[in-house]
Amino acid sequence: MPLDQKDRVRISRLLAMFSSDADGEVINAARLAHKIIKGSGETWESFILGIPVSRTPNGHASAQSAWDDVVRRAKAKADEATAREHQQRREQQSHPWGRRTSAPGYMTGVDACLEHPHLWNGWETEFLESLRSRKWPTLTDKQGVTLYGMMEKLNQHRADMGW
Repeated sequence: MPLDQKDRVRISRLLAMFSSDADGEVINAARLAHKIIKGSGETWESFILGIPVSRTPNGHASAQSAWDDVVRRAKAKADEATAREHQQRREQQSHPWGRRTSAPGYMTGVDACLEHPHLWNGWETEFLESLRSRKWPTLTDKQGVTLYGMMEKLNQHRADMGW
């Protein structure tokens, strides 16, 4: 028969006795708690995790199938989180001027910005020149965000000029 609330309270009190300094008291509390758990047909796993015990055809308690359900649900949630993360990466990589990490994509933006030197202050011009002379084909996130902001400024200038 499954554990009722009275048995669960009794077991919780026995578990509290595990901290006793008297070894005999700890051993007796552990044995009694184990006897109550086994007498109900539950397992320690099902009791601790709060998993309902399923019964096999021969009437024995089996927490394994319930545990498998827990694992299956956790794996499904992890798969959903991974799929969301992959989607977010794809969205972050789609910019109006190409993938942030591709050399041709960001070089197109750099060249477009350098065609309008009057829009940039000294630091911005140096930044664009440093990107043009880069040996690496990728940008850091901060560089990509900065260049993207400059491209927005260039696009706004073009719109204001009616281009």
